[in-house]
Amino acid sequence: MRNGDLGETGQFWMEYMDRVWLVLSMNNAIKMNDYEGYKAALNNMPDLFFCSDQQNYARFLIYFGYFLEHIEETHPGSEKLLRAGAISVARSEIPGNRCHTDKTIEETAMRWLKSNSGSGTYSAGICGITSNYEASQHHILTAHAKGEFVEAMWNMTSGRDEHTEKQQRDLRPREITRSEEQVQQTVDAFQSFINPFQLETSQPLTSLTSGAAMPEEVRCDVLNALKNGQSQKEQFIRDRLFNP
Repeated sequence: MRNGDLGETGQFWMEYMDRVWLVLSMNNAIKMNDYEGYKAALNNMPDLFFCSDQQNYARFLIYFGYFLEHIEETHPGSEKLLRAGAISVARSEIPGNRCHTDKTIEETAMRWLKSNSGSGTYSAGICGITSNYEASQHHILTAHAKGEFVEAMWNMTSGRDEHTEKQQRDLRPREITRSEEQVQQTVDAFQSFINPFQLETSQPLTSLTSGAAMPEEVRCDVLNALKNGQSQKEQFIRDRLFNP
């Protein structure tokens, strides 16, 4: 099917589902702190970035994947720490709901490290304190304590339900009902379109909504996108990463 046995439209949608599955696999690895799954998904991501003209992301991920594969040689003991939970952190007691480490740091900094004093465009927030070295040093050194006090006060006054806080949001009755409705709406929408796996194998790449065939230039770009991405990745590894 991925080679076009059911036609070009079926081939395209199988490739699309593979890409979605790759992104979901990455999210699952982060939420479950699955180090091997994280590395596997990470090594396949550059193909997508290269074929979508995201060169900087693609090149960085290639180097990062190579770095993780040889991390025990360059940083002995680091892999044990990564497996123990360094690629993601738990911000709550909900199981399987971990967040990526750098994303958590960024969100925490944006939440607690901003200065609310002063008025005007340049006198408040990150832009304001970075213009004053003493103020920025004072703020950075005391921000963690400020965050602890504010978080403790928020927990005391919010009246949060301990049982609810340990439950996945998706498992709440209202969320279950809404999710089922959204799934049914999605199924109904696809049933009203053309089934990409029931078209004639000789029929070119076709729009599911209009039934129109794609122009030759678009067809070639779309069907060869992933192959071109893989080719660019291999060329980068050969010419830039291992070129003596």
